[in-house]
Amino acid sequence: SLTEVPRERCTGGCESGASNTLEMGNELYSFGNSTCMCCGPSDTYTEEVSMECATVGIPRFITTALYTRIRSCDCKACQG
Repeated sequence: SLTEVPRERCTGGCESGASNTLEMGNELYSFGNSTCMCCGPSDTYTEEVSMECATVGIPRFITTALYTRIRSCDCKACQG
């Protein structure tokens, strides 16, 4: 970019846990709950950034790109 772009990230621990399971025959029983919480963005916004690009054989040019910024983070259910 033509100017320095700050880089935010979400880090930190979130409470997660798993409980015992019991398998009898084809049935699986869980004792309690299993939870997976991950730290991730809770509020984001986009900002337009000017980029200077250069390609061999083509003059340098300036274009714009949308950059997603993080305003705040929170613990959420893990995905995947």
